[in-house]
Amino acid sequence: MGSKSVNITIQLNNTNGYKYKPLDIIRGRVFLRVYKEINIKDVIVNFYGTSRSQFYVIERRRNMDTGEMEDERICKTETHTVAYDGCIIFPPPNVRSVSNNKAFTLTPGEYVYDFAFKIPLRNRCGTGKRTRGHGDTRLPPSMGITGVGSINYRVQVTIRRASRFRSNIEEYKYPNITCFDPIEDIISYAQPFSLRKSVVLSNQIHKRIALTEKPTGPESYEIPMRKSTRKKSSHFIKSLFGSKEPPPKFAQEYDVPFVFEVECSSPILRINQAAPDLKIFLKSKYGPNTYRGIDNQTSGLGHFILEEFGIYLIGTYSVIAEDRSIQKRISYRLTFKGNLSMNLDLADLEPNPLYGTAEDSNPFQLEFPRFLYENATVPKGIKPTFDTCNIKVDYKLNIRARFLEEQKGWYSKSVELFKPVSVITGVPAPQEYIEMKQIPPHLAQQVLETYPPEAFRRPDDFTPLYDDTTAAPASLNVEETESVKQDEKQKLDEHYSQAQEPEESLPTYGSATKEHQR
Repeated sequence: MGSKSVNITIQLNNTNGYKYKPLDIIRGRVFLRVYKEINIKDVIVNFYGTSRSQFYVIERRRNMDTGEMEDERICKTETHTVAYDGCIIFPPPNVRSVSNNKAFTLTPGEYVYDFAFKIPLRNRCGTGKRTRGHGDTRLPPSMGITGVGSINYRVQVTIRRASRFRSNIEEYKYPNITCFDPIEDIISYAQPFSLRKSVVLSNQIHKRIALTEKPTGPESYEIPMRKSTRKKSSHFIKSLFGSKEPPPKFAQEYDVPFVFEVECSSPILRINQAAPDLKIFLKSKYGPNTYRGIDNQTSGLGHFILEEFGIYLIGTYSVIAEDRSIQKRISYRLTFKGNLSMNLDLADLEPNPLYGTAEDSNPFQLEFPRFLYENATVPKGIKPTFDTCNIKVDYKLNIRARFLEEQKGWYSKSVELFKPVSVITGVPAPQEYIEMKQIPPHLAQQVLETYPPEAFRRPDDFTPLYDDTTAAPASLNVEETESVKQDEKQKLDEHYSQAQEPEESLPTYGSATKEHQR
């Protein structure tokens, strides 16, 4: 895009859908096609990152027509700069160092300029009106959520006109930026944890009683369930009419306690990957003999139904704008199994191998089948845990289960467990970061071995068109041989698609190129 005088095209080295991350180098090229001679001050390239919060609130305001106070829906917004860098690509340093001109002329033709920015590691915001200080946090990822706000990054090319009465010409490109995993947090905090909640099923009875004197050996018969107390009136009515039917006898009722417990290998979850190793148990201080008859068959006292089971991730976005704050919660389903009608029986309890440790005091356990949760996967579209001055997201792991006392019963027990967790991207930390943080190589290697090989992909690169010391533009209007012109034109037609290994350092443009243009 551009104007009638000049057209601007920006090409970045993020082919094949690559997502940039902190410490990556964004390399790119600016193509200028000048149709009509123009006078300019310079051509600059800026890299911006902004965190913009936006949500609606209801406020009492006076109606200017009626003079009465009314509720009004007001949009609150606030923007913070989380990243900034900039450089001058025209005129080049060798021209600026010997010229005092405040204006330069671009004649009709085609011009190509390289640029490069290193994505910062930290969000060091210094803009935006706030009642408290600005945070120094990890650089946040690109994101946008309705009712919360957005975080955007852009490469902006600006041709600044020599005359203040002429509008500048601008063009934008929006690279997608993600985060890499904080390897030091994985080393420090990726420790196993367990969650537990006590459950009591009240007024349970033995549904079977063992007999030992039957000719065929040990067998059982069913005991009638207790009926609703509302039916007692029918016995009274029958007694008035001389009914001699004795009142029914019922088995003794018991409370059946157990513990719903989850064991997890780590409080750190990776996007688009299975949740950390889970194990889910029913645990009890009473052994299986409590729920068996003398013939060692189940008595039915500890029998109940697992009807539903699910694992969720609850994201809480805390948002601030214009001294107002809101929280928005979004629930992501990792897995859910409904209408299970799965029979569970505490008569099947087994010895708990961890009994006697500080973490566990129940000597018996019954493990849930793995198929209930083995496919629990963190959704691809969610954002990792991050924090900026005006937008913050935290997550909790939420595990739910619903039990029925009987297959056809109406009474159920619902259980929920919550655990704060960190969500990371699954992008490994680069070697530069490992060295910067002085992470022991053997610990870093243990973590990095858990990533698939494709996770270590690096961005494609451009071959610089000009010598770094002169930064002279590859222009079709300067005096060149015809072969050089054809070579550059051929590269332009091919869109410079050939990728090479990234360089380890940025081109040296000189201190004059690093000017913060606002």
